[in-house]
Amino acid sequence: MESAKNANSQVKRYLTFCKDAHLSPKKGALRNATYKKQIRTIKRFMFWLNHVRHISCDFKGARCYVAAVIRWAGMNTNPLDTMPAAEARTLKQAYNKHAVIIHQPKIALPKAMLRRLMRYWCKTNSEEERTTRRESLLATATMLYVTLGSRAGNILLSSGPNKWKQVLLVGDVNSEKFDSRPSKKAPLFIVNTRMKNDKYPVISSVPFNSNTASPKRFCAATRLLELTRKRKRDGAGPDEALFVNPKSGGPLTTGVANSHLKKFLRKFCTKKGLPPRYSKLFSLKSFRKAVATEMQKSGASPQSIAKQLKHASIDSQMSYICKYHKQNQQLEKDLYKCITPPTAQSRDRKPKHT
Repeated sequence: MESAKNANSQVKRYLTFCKDAHLSPKKGALRNATYKKQIRTIKRFMFWLNHVRHISCDFKGARCYVAAVIRWAGMNTNPLDTMPAAEARTLKQAYNKHAVIIHQPKIALPKAMLRRLMRYWCKTNSEEERTTRRESLLATATMLYVTLGSRAGNILLSSGPNKWKQVLLVGDVNSEKFDSRPSKKAPLFIVNTRMKNDKYPVISSVPFNSNTASPKRFCAATRLLELTRKRKRDGAGPDEALFVNPKSGGPLTTGVANSHLKKFLRKFCTKKGLPPRYSKLFSLKSFRKAVATEMQKSGASPQSIAKQLKHASIDSQMSYICKYHKQNQQLEKDLYKCITPPTAQSRDRKPKHT
């Protein structure tokens, strides 16, 4: 069942590629093409996965996508299997996702745009729709991203190899305390015990929104608790994904969330008279960056921000801290003036006019 869903997802990616590359999406177009054209199309598709969609997989993983497309098109053989050995070796080396650094900057989602998005996705007052309607589920996930500052794959199912170790499961939400003794003074806890390199469970807290008269619409903890109870009533086990796509019945993915986010942003840009391509500057990563921006404005140190955002590697922490200092050079100069005697301060000489 799972493999069939994966194959369908892989074929959908190929159809999207055909649209982007202005190729025919029909099965016969690939099946009846010449060998030379088949190879060229498959190569373009593999590099499209890497450079355009940024699919997190190696050469072997890309071949899995190709295999699903070959089966879908009804082809008897895979053109990659009949390539000359030298050409296949060159293709594999060229595909290495670490060989080319792809810079795709994402910026923080502005407050006004985020509030507009929440109003758009939080229209309903019905509990049934809040826990089953896709836009409502995306609203709940977005609120979690903003309150936790978590990575995309820690809430919705990502495409990475460790996706099931990261995605939020029904059993991760510690709702039993609120079921037995309801209290909105303490936060709602998420306990993740599946982190491979952690000796102890990782605990995250989701605060209740005390600044709203509509908690069922605009409170992350209230909506999370409501969704968890609904999933349990429906018979979901603790090892099942908390967020389910009502259209497919499978886990709600980061890919679906990003596509709906960009769809909203394109409409937003059009209404504001802005180029729709601006929507490419935002993704689920933008919520995480927005948290960092707000913490920075509140005076948090770069170390505190790195800890809150759970930067795992030293490189990530150093990169963020360097960026922080680069953006605050004037502040640092002013601070150092407080401890540097006037005689030891550098003199900024004005250029002489000729």
